[in-house]
Amino acid sequence: MKILTDQMQDIFEIEEVGPEIILRELELWDSLSVISLLAVLDETYGINIEATILVDILTVADLFSYVEQHRTK
Repeated sequence: MKILTDQMQDIFEIEEVGPEIILRELELWDSLSVISLLAVLDETYGINIEATILVDILTVADLFSYVEQHRTK
């Protein structure tokens, strides 16, 4: 998860990625940053998240849990 954590820090321009962070409350949570995050998930973990699933992922902990359960790489 180190790669994902580092990428999230870059994408959302935040110092620390904590499990309690609510994704939609990030200042830079917008369509471009979401596309960047989805690209990282696809390239790094082989995960293609559909918009309907992304809606249910509220926190960083939820995202990490989803990645652990669905990663193919």
